Amino acid sequence: MTSRAAVLVFRVTLLLWLLTGAGAQSGSKAGAADTTSRAGPESSYVIRSNSRLVQVSVVVQDRLGAPILGLKKEDFTLLDDGKAQDIAFFSANAPAPVHEVAPLARNVFTNRSQLKGQDPGATIVLLFDLVNTSFEDQAFARWHILRFLRSVKPQDRIAIFALTTELTVVHDFSQDPASLASSLDQFSPRSLAPYDASHPAPFHVQALANDPFWAAFEGHVNNANGEIADAFVSNRFQTTYAAIEAIANYVTNIPGHKSLVWVSDGIPIQLGSDHIGVSDRESFTFDNPNASGPAGGKDLSALARILNRANLAIYPIDAHGIDVDDSAGAFFQRQNQRDSFRLLAEKTGGKAFYGTNDIAGAIRSAFEDDRYTYTIGFYPNHGEWDGRFREIKIELPARGSRLRYRRGYFAVREGSELEAVVKNEAAMKLDLQGAAQSPVDATSLGVILKGTVLKPMSAHALQLQITLDPKQFLLHDRENRQEGGLDLLFLQKNSAGKFLAAEKQHFDVRFGPQEYAAVAKSGLVLQRKLAIDPGASEIRVVVRDTESGTLGSVTVPTKQFSWSGS
Repeated sequence: MTSRAAVLVFRVTLLLWLLTGAGAQSGSKAGAADTTSRAGPESSYVIRSNSRLVQVSVVVQDRLGAPILGLKKEDFTLLDDGKAQDIAFFSANAPAPVHEVAPLARNVFTNRSQLKGQDPGATIVLLFDLVNTSFEDQAFARWHILRFLRSVKPQDRIAIFALTTELTVVHDFSQDPASLASSLDQFSPRSLAPYDASHPAPFHVQALANDPFWAAFEGHVNNANGEIADAFVSNRFQTTYAAIEAIANYVTNIPGHKSLVWVSDGIPIQLGSDHIGVSDRESFTFDNPNASGPAGGKDLSALARILNRANLAIYPIDAHGIDVDDSAGAFFQRQNQRDSFRLLAEKTGGKAFYGTNDIAGAIRSAFEDDRYTYTIGFYPNHGEWDGRFREIKIELPARGSRLRYRRGYFAVREGSELEAVVKNEAAMKLDLQGAAQSPVDATSLGVILKGTVLKPMSAHALQLQITLDPKQFLLHDRENRQEGGLDLLFLQKNSAGKFLAAEKQHFDVRFGPQEYAAVAKSGLVLQRKLAIDPGASEIRVVVRDTESGTLGSVTVPTKQFSWSGS
């Protein structure tokens, strides 16, 4: 700990977290008030116990496809393999639909968009797939993507990747539509060879069509070309699999629901007539068509599991648009590719778009899904962590509502992993580092931060007041006390993105029954004195629950504070 690091002071306050009227109104909704449940008005708060949390992002729409807002935890019913589960965590990624939110008090900041009365925006990765898309379709899709980028909302966070023979970052996450459009406009693919090689022209000599010997020779040549083409398609599949896996790994530390918009002509779910009708289409793999399950190789189900671990829903968009070729061969090829689109979308909670020339509209629909989502978390009570896939079913009594979410999870035993991974020092450092470098704030833990300039101003220091809702924490019951811990990281960066200072501190949480009841109503308030580097342009405070590994962070521009007169 550096000499500038002050002692972290813990105090339980029975007052609202802010002393100002406007701040008190916002603070009354602070943190994750929806993450608790009560048996009755006089009952105590439910305290989370140690178990694996399964989180599912849910898109809810009416018959016309418009988002349904304002739903509460009590509106949903969740089933795990047919058995009802208690919803332990609930949040709505949507602006408040009914009433305006009082503005935050001066120098108060939060990572919860609903407390700021803002559209939460979308976190989108746009993958322009050139290795699986014809030249004509590339030009058509490119025009539509550029058209869409020029109309995005300023709160949307977008990254653009391109896939040729390798994955390329066209533009990292940005909220500047002009910069995003310019980067894509200047990008040009390097090679179309993989696509061309997997689409050979048929070998046919019309003048010799009536010669049986020549017809047989043509058949042998076309069959050989088809096998070679299948090998190139297999290579394209492997390239695409690796690219999507890399994107999932890239965004895994970005909090909340994320969407991958994949603009492509698609990849087939099966190869060759000998492979049609394999027993498990979902587990079909180009490495071994007869293999089943993730051990058989790289298959679409394995790819869906990677996406689900990153909470990344995939939205495949067919760059080919409406196909006018109604031949049998074109029909089966088209359906083969659409099957892979549908499978990945359904397994990750996304949606596949095909048979439309409105690519920009399809991208816009994916953005709207990301902007309006509900996140539901539960601790499974089945006790059967045998690696089996368990089906999730979420029901909503509202008539005419349509729900879209991932359909299940693999019950992999993680009890020892929770101790070995979530709570060890290396994992803690990795999580904090990811939150520090993330282009967006972590929102799994709600954080409210207030900064006050300390005197003398020449000290260039702030008093930080960090307010947390303890109902978000994972606590253990030990000798009639609830125990847990928090890791905190205080970062300072300059305008070039260089870290100037980083201070870390751990804080043990211990509550008796009455203490917990009091702090659950008013909020847990932590105080920290922080000396600000004169070159710092922003401060980021990261909070990590040591027991569950969930994160929250708030980023504050230093220009919000005035040290005039120093």
